[in-house]
Amino acid sequence: MTKKIERELTKKQTRRQEELIALQSYNLELHQPVAPKKPMEFKFDKDKADSFAFPVGIGNTVLERKSDGYCVHISIDQDGEDSVKFYSSGGREWNPDCFPEIMDELWCLRSGYYHGEILGVKPEGVERFTSLDEFTAIENRPKLNASKVTDELLEKYPLQLHMFDLLRLEDHSLLAHPFRERRGGLEFAVGAGDYVNPVPQWTANTEEEMQKLFLQAIDNNYEGLIAKDPTSLYVPGSRNSDWMKLKHFTTFDLAVLGVYETEESKKAGKPFSAVLVGSYNAATNKYETMAKIKIGKKQDQEAIMKQVHGLADTMGLYEGAIAANNSIAFNSRMAKIKRKIPNKVINNGYMPIVEVKLLDVTYTENWHSCGYDNGKAHSLRIPTFVQLRTDKQKVSDITTTKQIKEFYRG
Repeated sequence: MTKKIERELTKKQTRRQEELIALQSYNLELHQPVAPKKPMEFKFDKDKADSFAFPVGIGNTVLERKSDGYCVHISIDQDGEDSVKFYSSGGREWNPDCFPEIMDELWCLRSGYYHGEILGVKPEGVERFTSLDEFTAIENRPKLNASKVTDELLEKYPLQLHMFDLLRLEDHSLLAHPFRERRGGLEFAVGAGDYVNPVPQWTANTEEEMQKLFLQAIDNNYEGLIAKDPTSLYVPGSRNSDWMKLKHFTTFDLAVLGVYETEESKKAGKPFSAVLVGSYNAATNKYETMAKIKIGKKQDQEAIMKQVHGLADTMGLYEGAIAANNSIAFNSRMAKIKRKIPNKVINNGYMPIVEVKLLDVTYTENWHSCGYDNGKAHSLRIPTFVQLRTDKQKVSDITTTKQIKEFYRG
C-alpha cells in the first residue's frame, strides 16, 4: 500500500465520522431540491493496470456506467397532488410532462427521492450511438414547455433515465446509509423497465479487473465509469474521493470569462473567434484564467452569447481587462502578450459554463492565474471546446481551483 493510499484512507475515515454527525441534522423533504453529490476527476493511464491502483486501494470497487446526460433529482410522492417532480442539478424545476416516455414508468415507483441521469437512447435504425449523441438528445428536448414536445422530437430524440442513487424511500431518509444499502433499496424500488432502470453496475477488486471493465466500457461507446466506495454516504453538495470519474479523456467545466475578436471572425459575421476560460477559486471568491480556446462553429458561439448579459470592452489593454470585472484574477504577465488580452470581458456576474477536453494540466511560468504562486500557475495542455453546458448554471458547477490542483498532483 502506497503512502498516498494510506493518507486517503485516513482522510476517508475522519470524513465519514464528520459526515455522520452532519447528516443527523439534515432534513430531507420530498419536493425540496437538494444539491447533488458529485464525483471528482481522476488522472490515469488506461493502458497501464497499475494506474487503477488508487481507486482500488481506497475501496472504490463498485463501478457504474458514466453517461453524458443531464443529472436530475426526482421526487415521487404518491400521496401528493403533484406526485412527480424533476429538478436539474442546479435545483431548477422541470415539467415532468416534457418526458412522457419516462413518466409512464415513474408513475409506478414508490414514494422517494431519486438521483439519476436523463440521456438519449439509441433510436431505431441508427447504427452508431456515442456519448455525445446521449447528450445531444436531452439537450434538444424541451424541459419546461410540454406543448413543444412533438411526436417528431420523441422519435428523433428518445430518452431514458438511469437511476444511480436513492436518497429517501417512503418516510425514511437513506443519506446516512452506506451506498451498498442505498443501491439495494434502489433495485428494490426500481425494476427493469423500457426507459427507467438502475444504472448498470459491476465490481472490480483488482487493478486488472478495473482496467478490463474500463476498456470494455470505452469499446461500448460509454463516456466512462464512476468508481464508488460501497461504504460512502450521500452528503448533498459534496465532491470527494468516494466517487471518482474514470473517463477516456479528461474534461473540466470552466467559466467563460471573456471573448477574443479577430478581423476574420468579424468578416465571417461571427460573434468571436475564441474564449478565455477559467476555474473558480472558492477561497478567494474569484475566477482564475486557465486557457484561451478557439470555438469555430458560429452556432456554438451564438449559443454562448445568448447567456452573456454584459460585456465590457477592454480596448485590448491589460488595464481594461482588470477594470472590467474585479471578480476575475488576472496574471500581470498577460500585459506583455497582447494577443492574450481578451477584447471583451464578461462583467454581469454570471459566467456561461463550457465543457473543455484536455490532454493534461501543467504548472509553469505562464500568463494565467489559476493557482498562481511564486510566478507559476496552472494551465491546460491542448484544450478543446466540447460543448456549452446549459444544464449547469451555478458557480458550484464550475471546476474549482482546488480540484485543478488535486488533479495536477494526481
